[in-house]
Amino acid sequence: MSLEKKFFVAADRVREFTKKMSKEDWLLIYGLYKQASEGDITRGAPSMGDYQGRAHFIAWNDLKGMDQTLAMKKYVECVEQISEKYM
Repeated sequence: MSLEKKFFVAADRVREFTKKMSKEDWLLIYGLYKQASEGDITRGAPSMGDYQGRAHFIAWNDLKGMDQTLAMKKYVECVEQISEKYM
């Protein structure tokens, strides 16, 4: 199976999680997904009052410069590692 196919399968799997993810796991998954699917973030940071938006921005921005293929690979690996915890 191609890496891209594995990536989309992993994304579908995350949507099937029945337990709420920890904040740390969610932000890691979010950042890797965005870096893999869109590349480096190009917009500015949300306002200080937008705590969730700011956390998402930081999680994605921390991966700036990471190759999209590597982010895809890391996303798949991460989902595989945490799946049992949240299914």
